[in-house]
Amino acid sequence: RELGSDRPLYGFQAVGLDGRDAPDTTVEQMADRYIASLLRFQPQGPYHIGGFSFGCFVAYEMARRLAQQGRRVEVLALVDEPAPIVGQRPSPLVMGKLLATGI
Repeated sequence: RELGSDRPLYGFQAVGLDGRDAPDTTVEQMADRYIASLLRFQPQGPYHIGGFSFGCFVAYEMARRLAQQGRRVEVLALVDEPAPIVGQRPSPLVMGKLLATGI
């Protein structure tokens, strides 16, 4: 309501939490699923992507993949990023480049 009609906000629910469907097993699977859903609602960017806690990993991967596809990611907001997990966090070099130049 506060964002206005020109700023739609979409939320994504992890698959499998209801016990009916098998959950995604990787961050990459989650990112692919969420990107497909996002593009159905908003086929053109720029995109403002955000994640909270574990969702930071998914948001980062979504932004990375969208950028790889040549789509414009204007904002990547990571809130309360969890402690690093080996293999699930961008390297300091990648994070430095991201902060310095954007996606």
